[in-house]
Formats: sequence, C-alpha cells, structure tokens
Amino acid sequence: MIEAPRSAFNQVADTIETTAVQNPVNTWMRKTSRREILATFPPGSALVEIGCGTGADAVFLAERTYRIAAFDISDRMVEISRKRVATQKLEGRVLVWRGRLKEVADELSRSQWCPFDGAFANFSLAYEESLREVAQTVYGLLKPRARFVFTLPNKLCVSEPAIALVRLRIRRALGRFCEPLLATIHGTTVRFHVYTTARVRKILQGLFEIEATTGVPVFMPPPSFYRPALERLRASLELFDDRLATRFPWRHLGETTLFKARKVGP
Repeated sequence: MIEAPRSAFNQVADTIETTAVQNPVNTWMRKTSRREILATFPPGSALVEIGCGTGADAVFLAERTYRIAAFDISDRMVEISRKRVATQKLEGRVLVWRGRLKEVADELSRSQWCPFDGAFANFSLAYEESLREVAQTVYGLLKPRARFVFTLPNKLCVSEPAIALVRLRIRRALGRFCEPLLATIHGTTVRFHVYTTARVRKILQGLFEIEATTGVPVFMPPPSFYRPALERLRASLELFDDRLATRFPWRHLGETTLFKARKVGP
C-alpha cells in the first residue's frame, strides 16, 4: 500500500508548495496548525515531524529555534526538504529521513534529541493504515507527558456535504461515510481514512489523552471546493472559523480536526 502514496507524492513534490500557497484555504489551514504548534511547544523544543513534505514547516520552526527530526515517504519531497534546509543553513536544527515512521523509528530513537519534547503531523496521517501503530511508535519516542499535535480528516465535516448538496451531488455529500475513501493524486489512486473525535480517542486509549480539538476549517469550504468566486465571502467565513472553531459543537465538525494530545503514563 505504501508505493501508491509514495509514487503520488513524488509526482506532485515540485508543484505542491505553489498549489498550496495559491489556495487561501490551504494557507489559512497551515497558519492555524503552525499557531497551535508554537503555542504548545516552547522555543528550543526537539520535535518529531511525521510527513514533512517539502520541509516548509520544519524550516519555519527551525528558524524559531526548534529542533526538528523530520521524515517523509516521498524521495522527491525528502530531496527538496534537504535542499531547503541546506539553503537556510539549518542542518544543525533539522534532520530529514526518507521512509514511514516505523522504518525510521530506530534512527529516531538513536538521535541525540531522543526522547523528544513532542511530535506533530500536519495533514499527513490520513494515508496511514494504522493510526494506532503510529501512536504507539510516537509514544515510545517522547518524554513523559509530552504532547502530540496532529490533524486528521473528519468524518462529520459540515461544509463539504453542505456544498455538495447545494450542487445536487448526493453521492459526494455522503462520501465520508464510505470507507475506505479513495483520492486521485496526479493520476495515482490512493486510499485515505477519515475519523470522528470519538474514534480517535478510542484509538489513542492508554497512549495519549486528547486535551483539545479544533475544526480546520468549519465554515470556510474545504480547499478542494474553493473557487475565486468565493473570495468575497472568505474574510467573513475565516472570521467565524477563527472565533468559533475551538468551541462546541464546531470543534467536532471541521473538514479536518486538529488534535492536541498528551502522553499518558511514563
């Protein structure tokens, strides 16, 4: 199963950054996740990044004194990340590996920064077949009571079904309830998974306790639904998200859910 995502992300690696920046919803989502990471981990913290992509978040944090042990399944993403780190002369603060978490776990455990102060995964866990396995591995790499900040697609999303119903796309409105889900990335079909908060809490049981959740976004359309015609409404919808996305019930109804969880036990 790993070869399909790897092939897909190898193909989009050179354009994914430009595509993300051009979509204001993507830009807002990245800003929101970064804000949560900065608020959760003190400057200078040593963090594991799961699915670093082209290294944008790793470099952003390293420039603010964080130390990042990052990895990605895509060969091309890793190549771009390492070049980005070298260009910014941040080799002492960012280390980048190629592979899945379980493939690089031994190297991470031997790092001078291990046990780590925390971990994060920005929009990269949807393609993991076993979220429990990821959580178990992260658990073993972190200090006691360390936090894990991550995002997952939400099964109970409000905005995507609403837009689909307005467009009379009934099948798409109900699509998140049909597992496994399939996405086409640059001509390659990959599987991904969506989660309710309750399911994530059950998966993390005995490893991490969820401290907070945020809908990302709730009121703005998902990135795939954004159109320039919506630009005149975006500022108002963004304001709603900034003010309400951490409150009940909206924190459970975003297109993606941002979780902040704390390691339990030793």
